[in-house]
Amino acid sequence: MTSGDHLPALAASRYRQQESVVLAVRRRGHPPRVVRYICSPPERVDGHVALSRWAAGRGWLVDPQTYTDRCEPGPVGERTELRIALDRVMAGHADGLLAPAFEHISPDLGEYGDQLHQVRAHDRFIALVLPEIPRGAPQGMHGWKAPQEVFGTEPRSAGAR
Repeated sequence: MTSGDHLPALAASRYRQQESVVLAVRRRGHPPRVVRYICSPPERVDGHVALSRWAAGRGWLVDPQTYTDRCEPGPVGERTELRIALDRVMAGHADGLLAPAFEHISPDLGEYGDQLHQVRAHDRFIALVLPEIPRGAPQGMHGWKAPQEVFGTEPRSAGAR
C-alpha cells in the first residue's frame, strides 16, 4: 500500500472519531473544547487566530493556551509543544487538538496514525482545518492547494523514516 492509499483510511478514521466525540460532548450539553497547535517555521506568521476562528465557526471553545513548535514538520519526538498539547488533550483538559493540516502532527503517515490511535484511545480527537489530501490530488473548487504543496512536505509511508 502506498502512502497515498493509506492517507484516505487515516482521514476517514480521524473524521469519524472527531464526529463521535463532538456529538457525545454536545449531548452532555457542552460545546467541544480544543487546544490549538501549529508547527511553523520561524518566518511564518502565527496562525492561532485563524484556528480560533475556524473552531468558533463550529461552535467549539478554544483553550486560551497556544502551542507552537518553530520548526519544519518532523518527528513528534522532536516537538515539545506538540507533546504538551497532546498530553493536555489525553489528560482530559480538552476534547480535541486542532491543527492546520496533518503534516503539523507528522508528515510520516505511520507516526501520524500512531498519534490518532493514542488520542482515540483516550476518547478524544484531532481536528484539521485542511483535510488529509494525497499529493497530486486535484485542487478543490476554491483553488486551495494540498497541504503538502503548502508546507513543502510529502507524506512518507510508515517504513520510510
